[in-house]
Amino acid sequence: MSDDLRFSLVISEGPHDVEAAAKVLRLKKFQRARKLHEVPALLQAVIPRHYPSENKDGELCRIVAHPSFLFKENYWILLSNANGESNLGGNLDEILSPLSKQYVDTTLRGIAVLADADAKNADGKRRALFSQLSEAFADGGDLALDPAKPDRIRVFAHSRPFGMYIFPDCQSCGTLERVLLAGAQNTYPELLKEAEKYVAYAKTLLYAKNLTSGSNGEKAVVGVIANALRPGKANQVSIHDDDWFTKESLTSLALHQALSEFIDTIIQWGR
Repeated sequence: MSDDLRFSLVISEGPHDVEAAAKVLRLKKFQRARKLHEVPALLQAVIPRHYPSENKDGELCRIVAHPSFLFKENYWILLSNANGESNLGGNLDEILSPLSKQYVDTTLRGIAVLADADAKNADGKRRALFSQLSEAFADGGDLALDPAKPDRIRVFAHSRPFGMYIFPDCQSCGTLERVLLAGAQNTYPELLKEAEKYVAYAKTLLYAKNLTSGSNGEKAVVGVIANALRPGKANQVSIHDDDWFTKESLTSLALHQALSEFIDTIIQWGR
């Protein structure tokens, strides 16, 4: 690996966000490192070496979490599942803390956060996340946010680009599932139609009352399609393997184009 290695961090609420971002990156010719030796030696420090991992307080997790590593030439993008909105700040700190300060100072290009708007509008969710992260970094440690410069984050002594993408489109309320369903309408329209019928029927059943709450109906439709495409597999496997996103959709579908442009911004940080 040459001396001009650069990297950025993308922290998300959950595994579906990670796979969505990874899919878009792979469509932009990034590769995913699958083996430890493929990851640059200094970046390997972010991979937990103990089971159970220390940052889970000894919890007996079946899988020890680590970022996904995607790269194109000498630019690496680390995608991390924080396992919940409240863990975004802590997860970011956990990734940076094992790395040497000098290494971060010379190679880190930017940090981004992916999150669902849910019932809020995007601006409301962005403000709430910024406040939450500012509080998480308020101990005067290695990370800090400044309300006067919301597009920057201080890491150690240096200011870096900072961005938030609020699903579905950085404007509306909703979740990543709305973005996925736009892709399903484009690629799997017949399957989408039948999945919507199935979930609409399920909503009439007393024991399926959770389907009527928030965006759970959209999540269920995604789950039905994903199980039809990859029976018995998790949704993130389908996002990785199937055509929820395509090269064509990144330019023809508004929700996909918005995400693609944000990913392009992250890619630009490395240049």
